[in-house]
This record gives sequence, C-alpha cells and structure tokens, in this order.
Amino acid sequence: MITTPHKTTFTTTWPQPSKTAALPSLPSWSQHRLNQLFTQTREIPFNDQTRLIFFSDLHRGDKSAADEFAPNEPLFLHALTHYYTNGYTYIEVGDGDDLWSTNRFQDIRQAYAAVFNLLHRFADHNRLHLLFGNHELGPQTQILQDKDGLPVEEALILRHTRTNQRIFVTHGHQVDFWCDRWAGFSRRFVNFLRLFSLHEDGKLMRQEKRSMLQNMVANWSTQQQEQLEQRLAAWAQHRNQVLISGHTHRPVGLHTAPYFNIGSGVEHALITGIEIQRGMLKLIRWVQTETAVYQREVLHRAPLQHWG
Repeated sequence: MITTPHKTTFTTTWPQPSKTAALPSLPSWSQHRLNQLFTQTREIPFNDQTRLIFFSDLHRGDKSAADEFAPNEPLFLHALTHYYTNGYTYIEVGDGDDLWSTNRFQDIRQAYAAVFNLLHRFADHNRLHLLFGNHELGPQTQILQDKDGLPVEEALILRHTRTNQRIFVTHGHQVDFWCDRWAGFSRRFVNFLRLFSLHEDGKLMRQEKRSMLQNMVANWSTQQQEQLEQRLAAWAQHRNQVLISGHTHRPVGLHTAPYFNIGSGVEHALITGIEIQRGMLKLIRWVQTETAVYQREVLHRAPLQHWG
C-alpha cells in the first residue's frame, strides 16, 4: 500500500481541431471534438467475465467548506471496497478530484489518503483507469497528466473481444465549450457562483427558500445540462456508438440513444454509478440510510447488444 504521495505533473498539450474543419455552430463543433477524440483514443479489450464499475464527478477537495464530497467519503470507500473485493475494474470518468476548489492536488491527496491508497490497490492488479474532466485542469488549463503516480487519460474505448462492440468512455466536457476551451474562465466563474450556493447543510436547497438570483442560477444550470445531454446523445445516436460520460451530474440509464450518464458522488448520502458485466449495463446507486446502513440499488438495466 502506498502512503507517500508521488509527484503529480501537468502537460499543456491539447488536441487541436483541423484548420480546415468547418465549425458553423457550437453543436457541430462539439460533434467534431468528440469525433476527433474517438479516433485518437486507445482501445482496451474486455470480455464477458470482465466486471466494470464506473464512477464520475466525485469532486474530491481538501475537506474545506467547499468540498461537497467529504460527507460521502465513508459511503464511497464502502462501495469501492466492495468492487475491489469482487474483482471489478474501476474506471473513474473525470472530475474525481476538484482543482477548481483548491489549487494544489497534494492537498486533495493528503485529505483523501484512504481513497488514494485504495486506488493504488486497484492499480497494483491492473484494474484501474483514471480519466480527467474539466475540474482537473490546472489554473492555466493545463491537463492533469497523472495523479499520485497514477496515469490519467482523456478517454478510453472498451472493445469486447468476442463481439468487437466498442464502448466509448469520456467525461463529456468536450461538448461544453465553456468547460473545454474556456475552462480557465469557467473556473473563475464557477468559484464566483459558489457565493450563490444552492445547497444548505449538505442538501439541495428547497426552491421556496432560494433567492430570485439563486433560482435564476438553478434554471440556467438546468438548461445548460439539457443542452449538453442533447449533444452527447446526438453524437451517440448518429454513430450508433455506446457512450458513457459524466459532467452533467444527471444519471441517465434509459435513453433512445446509446448514451449513458454516470451521475455524480456529491448528492447527500447518495452516489450513482454504472456497472457492466456479461453484456448488461446497470445504472446503480449507493445510498446511506438514516441508520448509517450502506445499500446498493439497481435503477435501470440495458442490454448492450442493442447497439453496435
């Protein structure tokens, strides 16, 4: 078990769009961005015996007041230990750590030593893949290259060894211009919006208790999330390509397009995720009851054979 933090490095390398590509609108730009990423992403084989668990948008911080994940740490450790013990491969699909709430990754590493020690145990058995999201871009939008010595990538393609079916996995901020190319500005803007927090005592504030400005922020955020989901689903539908992402914090397990969203780990006493085993995708959630019991629940099931 590793207890001494490794050096964490950044790179400023960023995939550039073709100079000749026509980008007449934001939706078409986002489709181009995903197409380019898909062609550049490495493939990893899996089979019917492979067990996969996906979590996203945990937003681990430094356990200060801005750290929304801290109350869910015991629940997350319980769930992840369950998957480690049962032979799952863990894929963290971006925004596992939140460099928008703190500038230093080492502060996060120190605050969540137990989590990172467990991640290293997965890695020791070649059962760990970490992807980065927009909240893991540095102050000057540098791309996080590794976490505590664990490599970080932008996307993965899982290819089934028998059927050749491919599953594309990426955070999803690539269709969000403000969180992709303008991530540096968005980082400052999001920190400003924290002044109008929609949470109270760790829970989402009821609408009747919000100010007019807080309601405006909530409505704007919902509209943005819906637009991003439409872009992700449109890309998956057009290519008939299974896509698993995060970013919006809104779990999606049943859709007319082959688009699935993991959700997040920052809701009060609730973490959503996706499991894949034997051709079946399951949207699941782990909850902590009022009596501090941890429970796993299946929300939706979807056979992957429906899509190419």
